[in-house]
Amino acid sequence: MLDTLSRVVKVERSTTEALNLRRIFGLTCGEIRGLHNSDFIEFADAAAARRALALNADGVRVLNVASQPCLIDQYRVVNPSAFNLDVSSISNTRSNTLVSTTGFNPTSDIEISAPSGLHCSPPSRHLLHSLKTCDSPISQSMTSPPAIVSSSSEHGASTRPIEMPGPSIQSRVISMRLCGETISLDLKTLTGEPASVIELLRMTSSDRGNWMTVGAYYRHIAHPEASRSVLSAMLEVFEQPDTSTHDLNPVFLLLSGCEMDLNKAARRKGNAAKADEHLKNAQNWLQRVYGTFSQSLLIGPSLGEKTEPVSIPTAPRSLSRSRNTSPGLPSRPTSDSRIFEREMQLLQERHAQDVAEIAGMRSLKRKLEDIVETERLVRRRLQRDLDNICKERDRARRLENSAIEQLAKEAEFRRRAEERVAEERQLREQVERSMEARFLRQSTHIPDLQSRT
Repeated sequence: MLDTLSRVVKVERSTTEALNLRRIFGLTCGEIRGLHNSDFIEFADAAAARRALALNADGVRVLNVASQPCLIDQYRVVNPSAFNLDVSSISNTRSNTLVSTTGFNPTSDIEISAPSGLHCSPPSRHLLHSLKTCDSPISQSMTSPPAIVSSSSEHGASTRPIEMPGPSIQSRVISMRLCGETISLDLKTLTGEPASVIELLRMTSSDRGNWMTVGAYYRHIAHPEASRSVLSAMLEVFEQPDTSTHDLNPVFLLLSGCEMDLNKAARRKGNAAKADEHLKNAQNWLQRVYGTFSQSLLIGPSLGEKTEPVSIPTAPRSLSRSRNTSPGLPSRPTSDSRIFEREMQLLQERHAQDVAEIAGMRSLKRKLEDIVETERLVRRRLQRDLDNICKERDRARRLENSAIEQLAKEAEFRRRAEERVAEERQLREQVERSMEARFLRQSTHIPDLQSRT
């Protein structure tokens, strides 16, 4: 098991674009054995998985499945066949422990005793013998031939085989847990009696998916009565007072389809009362999903109007054509069938209106996305303009500061020059006064010299 998990990786996408995982990892990492749902990739060897973990690709993130229990659980749901145990390789100790704890020995054909507290009827014990692991790969089981359904008329007409495609692998094998062990049930082994599988589903406390898969498979192989029994038992298990009926709408719709199949089968047999009962039941199941309509809407068309009954595709086209051409069908629908057809027509009209409204909302969404993109571009352009204006403002402030500093320096120079001019003026005045005093002294000495001479 560890060797198998070491060859599996989980890919997480970080982009909405379509990615070809086989081309991305197959060419660079190694041989890919299988691509599973939820982007699980199984390589042929562990070395290729290690190369995938080391790969750095755009838009993807590779996770190691073996080291994360949550990813192991997801891979168990996606590919349960990888976790199925090979009965022939189980050791004697494990087999003895399984027999002693659960009373279930898959390697023997003796009568199987159920676990304590659970009672298995003989059909369910027979079914437990068929619960074996799937040794063949999924790709091989998908290539099984299609199922053949024979349709014959009530009046002894020759049977004509009708090919119906087999169910997909997701609906062909289901996994359940019984007494701590994971078991797989191949739906091809189911018989027309659903009591055993119903008891098994109850014993394993299966989820809604397994119940719905079994019910849909029974209807797919033209056993609507068995499908109805499985779905009715499912409602007994899951229809609780605190359960929302909205979660059970798929069950109601599938039950309605089963009732319509039974209605057609009863009409082919000429049992009109039974057919009307099944039609009424189908109407009731549909009303539990879509609600009831007012009486004015349920009035059928007048005699002068031509109406085309709404066909409900519950089987392949070839099977539907064979049923429609079988003798014994009534020429005109009853009042209940007209009401049912009217309800289906109203539901189709409502569906068409919803589709048109969704299309309009998608168109409006695209227009709003275009407007948002335009506003984003305008906002980016305005942001660039604002950044440029801020840069211009900062540059102008720097120029202003430098001009103020220059003016301060010039004022200081002018003050110093004025002080120097004042000092020079005072010095000049002092020189002038001293010169005048000297001149006066000289002028007084000249007359004295003249008198002396």
